Amino acid sequence: MIRQILIKELHSNLTNLRFIVGCLTCLALVLLITIVLAHDFKSAVKTYSDAIASNENALSDIMAYQNLEVKVYKPPQLLGLFSQGVDKEVGGEVVVNYQSIPAEAKAYRSPNPLLAYFPHIDLILIFKVILTLLALMFTYNAISGEKESGTLSLMLANGISRSDILLGKYLAGAISFTLALLLSLLAALVFITTAGGLSISMEEGIRLLFLTIFSFLLLSIFLLLGLLLSSLTHRSFITLLLALFCWLFIVIIIPNGAPILAAKIKNLPPRSTVDRQIQLVQDKYYRQFRDWYRRNPWPPGGTNFEWDNVVWLSSPHIMEYHLKTWEFVVPQELQEAQDIWRLEENYLNQVQGVIGLERLLSYFSPVGPYEELTDALANTDSHSYQEFLKSARMHREQILSFYRDKGAFHSYRWFSAYTKQTAPKSDQELVRLRREWQGSGMEIKDVRALFVPINPAEIPRYFYQKENLSHIIKRCLGGVAYLVIINLILFSITFVCFSRYDVR
Repeated sequence: MIRQILIKELHSNLTNLRFIVGCLTCLALVLLITIVLAHDFKSAVKTYSDAIASNENALSDIMAYQNLEVKVYKPPQLLGLFSQGVDKEVGGEVVVNYQSIPAEAKAYRSPNPLLAYFPHIDLILIFKVILTLLALMFTYNAISGEKESGTLSLMLANGISRSDILLGKYLAGAISFTLALLLSLLAALVFITTAGGLSISMEEGIRLLFLTIFSFLLLSIFLLLGLLLSSLTHRSFITLLLALFCWLFIVIIIPNGAPILAAKIKNLPPRSTVDRQIQLVQDKYYRQFRDWYRRNPWPPGGTNFEWDNVVWLSSPHIMEYHLKTWEFVVPQELQEAQDIWRLEENYLNQVQGVIGLERLLSYFSPVGPYEELTDALANTDSHSYQEFLKSARMHREQILSFYRDKGAFHSYRWFSAYTKQTAPKSDQELVRLRREWQGSGMEIKDVRALFVPINPAEIPRYFYQKENLSHIIKRCLGGVAYLVIINLILFSITFVCFSRYDVR
């Protein structure tokens, strides 16, 4: 009996004009969004590659250790086409130097003007808005509509059990919308790999498979919700109103209201409060630097030639003054960075508290864990962003270790193109060098060619590490369990309600 009901309902769904129009609308939107996002992704990849090359070129032309500034980048994520997560709101570039500890990333490319009016759009948005609404619209009258038409009592009179009817309708809806989901995903993948000119790795393919499974679990919840509402009412019109209200509350109100409510409950202080505290720290160290310079004024006499934040020619006693100054300044700047980071870290912990509460509140809707799972699979969630920042801070520690290993903080090479051994030993030697440069017609920018830059091969490199898929699944097991349990609960309640449903 289940097979007959399944075939009947499946035929009814697939030939229904509403279903065909809904699927075609979903497909058209998926293709349109894929075209825009694929173009944006290719542009992002090029910008990322250019930024990496520019950073490498900059590292090969460092004359003094103090000028070493490394830029680290989070690469564009291909699966961000499906779920953009927080990547649409945060940056992907972090500047790493000894003077500050990274607390946030900035954007390294200009935003796509095509997405200026729709910054939060991705393929997952289509699934969680269009397909969930379509799923409710197809099951809201599955029971009450059959009662109104008289076919429900007729089926029961012919010996078809209620469990067979319910299971047949659910399976038919699940198969129908799985086909719609797969068709949309397949269309997106075909465009991405052909017209888009992009390739999908094996790991990304596995992630897409999990994304499809999680999308099915979400659609299944809305199919069962429609069946439940239809089993609680006796008129299709009333069921439709209830279904629209539930969809609006679950898909729109809870996901968008959770961040607002979390911020109200946690009472997160404004960013300006932290900025004022940071300014106070900076003012304190500025006064210390000012007092030191007053106690240690610039030495009289001699020559000092600086350009591009590098000392190129300087009298021996002025070189020693530079060294003495930096030996005082660098530890102070490192301590200042630590003091500022403590303020930043405290604020970031408060922000993470808000995010944690937002996540908890969003679990009142299945859309919350669904977004969490898809963002994690796409490597665009808040956790991935925080891990990127954490890796940038670890890279800064590698840079500091590199400095210490080289004795850079106590070396002429910290501020000059000279070492203590190669620096001019007298003012007479300085005059001779200066005359040679002027006699050969060299300009300031030409002087760099006379010196050897810091060996770029010795500078620690940053390599971005994407979170392993197995770690993502373990981290998000709660969300997976949530979707499965909600499906089981809704099916159980629907079964009980339909068992007691009055078909008269």
